[in-house]
Amino acid sequence: MSDVEKHRTQSDAQRTVASRRTGSAMAEQAILRHLGIELYKEQHRAERSNDEPTEEGPSEGPTDR
Repeated sequence: MSDVEKHRTQSDAQRTVASRRTGSAMAEQAILRHLGIELYKEQHRAERSNDEPTEEGPSEGPTDR
């Protein structure tokens, strides 16, 4: 192999390794982003449910005894 071919092979190998490393990091970032969005949604859903009056509680109207 000539020096040019060796250099090209080495560059390709380094590029492959680098893309694998960033690929897993990007997947991890995507998972964290997704979990953050889900947490945000859940918090706002809980806030909305606390703000709305519930119909499950006891009524304050007159009762038949």
